[in-house]
Amino acid sequence: MKKILYISLLDWYFTKQRPQHIAELLSEKNEVRYLCRASWRTKHIKKHDQNEEIHNYFDISDTLHIERIKYLPLNKYRAISVINDFFYKLAVENNIKKYQPDILWLTHPDHYNLIPQNFQGKIIYDCMDNYSQFYRDNDKKTRINQQEKKLVNKSDLVITSSYGLKEKISLISVKTQVETIKNAADFTYFYNYFASSSLKEKPVELNKGKKIVGYFGGISNWFDIDTLVYTAQKHKECDFVIIGPLSDVNIVAKASNIENIIFIGPKIYNELAKYLYHFDVCIMPFVVNELIKDVNPIKLYEYLSMGKPVVVPQYDEILEFQEYVYFAQNQEDFSKKLQEALEENNSQFYEKRIEFAKKNTWRSRIDEINKFIN
Repeated sequence: MKKILYISLLDWYFTKQRPQHIAELLSEKNEVRYLCRASWRTKHIKKHDQNEEIHNYFDISDTLHIERIKYLPLNKYRAISVINDFFYKLAVENNIKKYQPDILWLTHPDHYNLIPQNFQGKIIYDCMDNYSQFYRDNDKKTRINQQEKKLVNKSDLVITSSYGLKEKISLISVKTQVETIKNAADFTYFYNYFASSSLKEKPVELNKGKKIVGYFGGISNWFDIDTLVYTAQKHKECDFVIIGPLSDVNIVAKASNIENIIFIGPKIYNELAKYLYHFDVCIMPFVVNELIKDVNPIKLYEYLSMGKPVVVPQYDEILEFQEYVYFAQNQEDFSKKLQEALEENNSQFYEKRIEFAKKNTWRSRIDEINKFIN
């Protein structure tokens, strides 16, 4: 059993994504300490289960320990940022001294600054996104790229969530081992809800008399609101239900006059299945930019876990999904493909999607990871 100090860019209570899934399953064969910054904005805190209580230091199990480090708001200001970084680094150093981890698991280029000079264990960098593309300022992009180069060269192993990211990271260093472990779904959670015989009432936000076209996930500048508005206007017989945290208010403003686009905010993870169950078609309206083209979307695996028809923009990283989804080339095509998906009546498509999702679970990904770390 390895001791892993997992430094996550996501608060444990943020929308459940790759870091939380990986940490949970790693802890089945390893001892994991999940260290993260505690979101000070309550809107960013989303319990995974309705009965969960919010704490800063707690144990999920005997082998999974959570430590949420509080930080000062207004981190964009240099002086506050320096203070926050100092205390976060101190927390990392204290954990290393106390628990002496075998592996330091890092999830963001800026985590390079958290590595103690005398750390003797193995360093793993899980590269989940093209991080520089989250910034519009060229100086910030350059700084993140420089940090990532230093982190890659310092790491014993870099894991990437997509082949595009692997290609990018491999150009930085020929010495560091780079492996791709794609995203996945908690297939058992989604499929078991779908297959259970219990009565499944529609959530109150879903119109009982209309077809439901649904999305869940992050809503930011990569979200293609123009295509969504165009498609919703072409399909007034449907409600377009959008679930997830919103980081760009302009997106809602653009859709404010479209009655059949409904933003219902983020939901706790254990509620997602009951919404997905009632989606007639799922969508992923993304702008295929420099950030998105390297994304291997978790939501596609989750949608397919219930066999749902899905309409997505086509890009190279997700071509492996071509047998299971409807690829759209532009706004007009997105609307046309949605119509095809709404009219779909082929049980073989449903079965193929389920089988694909069944092979792409977080547990199967952890089996791959455990081979590398052992």
